[in-house]
Amino acid sequence: MGARGPVPNGEETSRAPRSRKGSDQQPVTKGEMRPVKIPNADRDWHPIARRL
Repeated sequence: MGARGPVPNGEETSRAPRSRKGSDQQPVTKGEMRPVKIPNADRDWHPIARRL
């Protein structure tokens, strides 16, 4: 049995572009990569999790 209620709108009508009102939109900037420290695996972890 299908879902109850009215038939949903088509994808072309339901997906409107999201534009903000006014000029409060921030420009997109790129971040910088920071060093990452990978923690040691715990002995209680499953073997598959330790291999990851």
